[in-house]
Amino acid sequence: MRATAEPKRQTLFVLLVSLGPDILARMRVIGVLLVSLCSLASTSFASGIVRSGNWGGLDIAMHVRVNTTFVEFDCAHGRIDGPILVDRQGHFTVSGTYVQDGPGPIRQGEDPRIQPAAYVGNVSGKNMNVTVVLVETGEQIGTFTLTRGVPASIFKCL
Repeated sequence: MRATAEPKRQTLFVLLVSLGPDILARMRVIGVLLVSLCSLASTSFASGIVRSGNWGGLDIAMHVRVNTTFVEFDCAHGRIDGPILVDRQGHFTVSGTYVQDGPGPIRQGEDPRIQPAAYVGNVSGKNMNVTVVLVETGEQIGTFTLTRGVPASIFKCL
């Protein structure tokens, strides 16, 4: 078997080299793309996204839409741009924002501080657990349990 495989490999190599360096470069790019696509297909893209709808829990509400999720906390709010992709076990990690609210109204000319945040969690059926962590400081805002279709229990800061 080895005797027949070696000439075939050499013949293929000679054929590729005779086609020129442009073809070899293109084939390398195609090969890299195929490997990348296969690895993406085996991760969260093949598994799905968090279902759209209102998810509620103690001190948190998530209004999930196809391409944007709005998050409300007792004294803060956040946003996730893009779908929340989950893997086969229902786990997700997405980037978003977190903005501390109040107490009191925002003064004129004062902009709220928008902080990058990581939303890490898992979904199982109608239940979701999510932990919110500020990216710059590593501060954990909290871990929350939500249920799809259940109203949130939020007490806004005054």
